[in-house]
Amino acid sequence: MEAAVIDFQAFMGLGPSKFIVKEVSVMDLDTLAEQSFLFKPPREIPQERSPSDIWLKKHHHHLEWSQGNIEYFMLEDVLTKSTKKFRFLFAKGIEKCDFLEDLLRKHVYDLETFGCPALKKLAESLKCDRCPHHAGKKYVCAHLQTIGLAKWAVAHKEKIDLRDARVRLETFKRWSVLMDPSKLSQQGFVYIRKTISGIRCVYCGLQILKINPSSDPQVDHKSLSPDCVSFKNKL
Repeated sequence: MEAAVIDFQAFMGLGPSKFIVKEVSVMDLDTLAEQSFLFKPPREIPQERSPSDIWLKKHHHHLEWSQGNIEYFMLEDVLTKSTKKFRFLFAKGIEKCDFLEDLLRKHVYDLETFGCPALKKLAESLKCDRCPHHAGKKYVCAHLQTIGLAKWAVAHKEKIDLRDARVRLETFKRWSVLMDPSKLSQQGFVYIRKTISGIRCVYCGLQILKINPSSDPQVDHKSLSPDCVSFKNKL
């Protein structure tokens, strides 16, 4: 399926960036191979700045602001390279998915859309060790959460296989345009979560960010991406 799940732990960001990422874990759903990264704080912000940062350290992920072995300015490059080979990326939670999409410039599917349970429930069900940074059981660990997400995804592949039109249809739950979403899903499209009427082909990646309900987006699709496999009866 060429898919991966990704999770991260972070401090709160300012402005357009909601997070200052510390710990990231990426797991291949075909091989269950994991890539883990720990980022230094941004050079321009050498210390925790708010009570929320201190609370997160003490009560949530237990990560020190100063921890890390990778410079923060490399965040985008490191994560782009680590996810480049995957056609489908999954994370849990809209805020994380939106953040990762903006960072990677790549669609990230929210596992909640497909019925994935709460992260806490998944992590508590696992019988494996946390990473060295999260020895205490009460702390949230990206490594452990990624394992939980990956195990759920592998056990429920039929729910997340976006090559299936029925799975693609699940992404249209918030669709409000007067156009049949089942037809769009049959044509290979998923709904782009951050838009009102945007759709994306899962095969060629073509995005139509604003569709006209009175027209057929498949016409534009075929014109702009004539070699897409969706036109070769491989759906």
